[in-house]
Amino acid sequence: MNASRGPVPCCNAVIQRTVEQRESAHNDASVARSRRTGGSIMTAITWVLAADEHRARIFETRGLKVDLQQVEDIRNTAPARSDASGKDRETFARAIAAYLEQARLQHRFNRLRLAVDARFLGVLQACLSSETRMLVYDDNGNGAVSGQRYVERR
Repeated sequence: MNASRGPVPCCNAVIQRTVEQRESAHNDASVARSRRTGGSIMTAITWVLAADEHRARIFETRGLKVDLQQVEDIRNTAPARSDASGKDRETFARAIAAYLEQARLQHRFNRLRLAVDARFLGVLQACLSSETRMLVYDDNGNGAVSGQRYVERR
């Protein structure tokens, strides 16, 4: 037997078909992801949630841009007090979480940044679904108040 003959021709065809099928599946997934995000494969849609126990504002940015566009402004319908009760906070957090979950199911964002007041962050995180929590890439509870003031002035 001659060991220098190389791979058997029928094996080459099988290997080539397998490679083509994998590339095709990868391309199909990339195209589907692109269609879901409404653009280029590299364009991630990031939502920024700036919130406290009284108001939540959601902003959107595409790709690496810093240009924020407001998507939603949700206000707590509980009577305005300087310190909302625990029940009011939880009800408001559930309303925000429901909005984010619906938007996630509609593929309206790929990433989520939480700029939430530290007193409200834990309540909100407890209300988010595990799938939505997986999209959170930053949840800065420490500097959220000053960050929110910046957003308010804009």
